[in-house]
Amino acid sequence: MRNNDSKRIQSLPYTEECQVLVTDIVGYLSGLAKLHEAEKTGNIRLSVGLRQLVEVLRPYANVPVSELSEVLKQPTLQTKTKHANRQPKVTLPFCLENLGQREIEGILGNDSYTKDQIAELGVKRFGISRSKLSRLRKRDAQESIRAALENEKALDVISREARISGRARSA
Repeated sequence: MRNNDSKRIQSLPYTEECQVLVTDIVGYLSGLAKLHEAEKTGNIRLSVGLRQLVEVLRPYANVPVSELSEVLKQPTLQTKTKHANRQPKVTLPFCLENLGQREIEGILGNDSYTKDQIAELGVKRFGISRSKLSRLRKRDAQESIRAALENEKALDVISREARISGRARSA
C-alpha cells in the first residue's frame, strides 16, 4: 500500500454505517469453517470449532463488534437462573477407555452425571453409537451401557473358564 493510501484510510470519519456488525463476522467465520471442511486440505477440528463459535455469536448478530465485549459482560436473566440452580458438576475420569467395571458401575449409579457424559462413557468405553445414546432418555442410555457392561462381564467369565479348561487339557 502506498503512503497516500494509508493516510486516506486513516482519515475516514467513523460513522455507524461503517461499523462492522457481529453478523458480518458470523458470515466470515461460516465461510472459513466451510473452507476448512475439505478432508485433504482443510482442518476438520478447526471447522467444527468455528461453527461452534458462529452458533455462540449468532444471537448478537445486530450488535456492532466494537460493543460486543460489553454486551457479553452483561449477565442475562437466563444465565442468572442457570447459575443459581446449578449443582456442582461432576467430571468424568480422564481415560474412559481404561476404566474398570466397578468405576463404570459407580458412574452409572451416580445421577449427578449428565446425559452427555453418560453418552461419552458409552462411546469411549464400549463403542456404542453416540447418535443412538443421544436419542435415548438418560435412564435408557444408562441401561444400554449397563447391558454392555454385563456382556463384558459374561465374556470375562467365559474367557477365564476357557483358560482354566485349556490349562487342564495341556497338563
